Amino acid sequence: MGTDELKTAGKDNFNFISMMLSRIAHDLGNPLSAILGFSELLGMDGISDEKRRRYVEHINVQAGRANSMLQNMASLGQKTEVSIGSVGLASLVQNLLVRCRQVSPHIVFEFEIGEDLGVLADSSLTMRVLEHLVGNATNMFKQAGTAEPRVEIRANTLSEQGLVRIFVSDNGPGVLADDAEKIFEPFYSRRNSGGLGLGLYSCRQMASLMNGKLSYLAPAPGIPGATFALDLEADLL
Repeated sequence: MGTDELKTAGKDNFNFISMMLSRIAHDLGNPLSAILGFSELLGMDGISDEKRRRYVEHINVQAGRANSMLQNMASLGQKTEVSIGSVGLASLVQNLLVRCRQVSPHIVFEFEIGEDLGVLADSSLTMRVLEHLVGNATNMFKQAGTAEPRVEIRANTLSEQGLVRIFVSDNGPGVLADDAEKIFEPFYSRRNSGGLGLGLYSCRQMASLMNGKLSYLAPAPGIPGATFALDLEADLL
């Protein structure tokens, strides 16, 4: 690589890092400002128990947003260890949805996966990808005020390709057509999503580490919500 090429690469890296730091400062600033604001309100005299409860809930939500951002950033700098083995999808998804129902009892979580359906994958990475997709859906429900929020996880076998396709669908506001081609790019965030734009990018990278693929499936006209598909190698034994 010549001197000019090195200079260009260095400039590109500097620009990328500058953009990343600016984005982090902006997006982390939003939840931190909210936490500070509600903390000040909690310190006021004479507030009712109901208001105090609401302020604490807001603080918890914003702290969760900040923590999620930090985890996504940390994942970029970590060398992910991958252990491929047989993963039973039904039990994995059941465990995931038990936690989801406890955290968000107002959301209907459903799944349709055969007990004998398995994949050759890393169970931890598979769980992280599905957790993020479900978490994305619940966040969009809150922002859109979805009246009867529902998340469905189902799977079927793509026999000719030797794959299992896991679908994560919701009935939220969906993905705008302009966003559909960009949502897997690093630091690209859907409008008002409140995130750093690293979640789906990281999920696609994790899928790739398992020799899989994560895709967005556009719904038919007039059908609400979003559907993501995770393709993993089928466990045929």
